[in-house]
Amino acid sequence: MSSQDTGPHVVVVIPTLNEKEATATIVERLDSLRPQQVSHHISVLYVDGGSGDGTLELLNTLTEQYAWLHLIRQSDKRGLGAAYAEGMNYAMSELKADFILEFDGDLQHNPDDIPQFLKYTEGYDYVIGTRFIDGGSIPDDWGLDRILLSKGGNLIARLALGAHHLHDITSGFKLSRVKGFLEEFDFSRLYSKRHAYKIHLLAFMLQRGARVKEVPIEFQAREAGESKLIKNDIVDTLRVLSLIRLKGV
Repeated sequence: MSSQDTGPHVVVVIPTLNEKEATATIVERLDSLRPQQVSHHISVLYVDGGSGDGTLELLNTLTEQYAWLHLIRQSDKRGLGAAYAEGMNYAMSELKADFILEFDGDLQHNPDDIPQFLKYTEGYDYVIGTRFIDGGSIPDDWGLDRILLSKGGNLIARLALGAHHLHDITSGFKLSRVKGFLEEFDFSRLYSKRHAYKIHLLAFMLQRGARVKEVPIEFQAREAGESKLIKNDIVDTLRVLSLIRLKGV
């Protein structure tokens, strides 16, 4: 890890719950990727929300094997936003992160996309992995209803925030600068403990004047149940957008 000690410290925060197989794959791929990123010091922080399928036991073993891998054990599932909030606070206070990369633990985000985020740590404060620009993609097996739900929720958020220049506001694959930005955010007042946390955080970064870069990502397929989840998240997104309008960020 010594070859990575001189560059900016990027902490990849990964919430997980009962994702043993995906966890093993992600850690293996990140272990292969890290040595190639010689201009950055990369650590990984898992936030386990109370897994009962062996994920926690696997992570305990892997943290003993890899010095760059860290683990927070939550006693129960508190929601994706709450897991990211705890992970980001820990990454800043305990791991002294310069940048934090949000990365989902179910392999919908591709570890191979990470290097393109790291290219923009100099010159940008907020790098958004975007499905809806050239080079980005969504799964081929998405039905029309799934596409409309995703793009519709994204359009509503863009209009409500006045962020017409951005193409994928609801993306959860993002790199944020700590100094002057995340370190100023009060995670105790995060408006959502669910997926819509990302809308609140994005609005804050934009208000702080973050220099934003969009990079294309290949969004991977997820198992059944996604459409219901997205419908619930649109309701939560509307609630968060209303709170932003009423209370600010």
